[in-house]
Amino acid sequence: MLNQQSITKRKPSSHQTIKINKENKMKINVKDSKKLNKAIKAAEGKSWARTMTAEDIQPLISDIESVLRLMAPKKEWLGSTFDLTNAHHIACSYFGYPKSTFVRIERFTSGWFVTRISREDAKNIAIFPVKLPKFSNSERHVRKVFNSVK
Repeated sequence: MLNQQSITKRKPSSHQTIKINKENKMKINVKDSKKLNKAIKAAEGKSWARTMTAEDIQPLISDIESVLRLMAPKKEWLGSTFDLTNAHHIACSYFGYPKSTFVRIERFTSGWFVTRISREDAKNIAIFPVKLPKFSNSERHVRKVFNSVK
């Protein structure tokens, strides 16, 4: 029987098992660069193209904060969630999209935290808002502003 709190998976190439706890959510402070780099390396595996480091995240967060300051007071930023990647122009010669490292950050009361790191299809934008607080401006306008930030 499967336990709802944890699922055990077997790696096909070895006899080790990995326990995945659905209730444990990744929560790494963006200021803790050592722990963040370790988690990013684990998610990237052997990838060498379109990768990220903790140092790549800080400038993107400062861009996010500069735009959020114009739209709402700091206390309303709670719960804001963004996907970050090291976006650049992707050639049309790719069949589909190449993989890139994505980092999801979320605003908590004590600051910005990384809640997910994954390798997904690359996009041409560096900052993509996932969940925004209730701004007076429309969400469509807010997305347009974030997409224009380079």
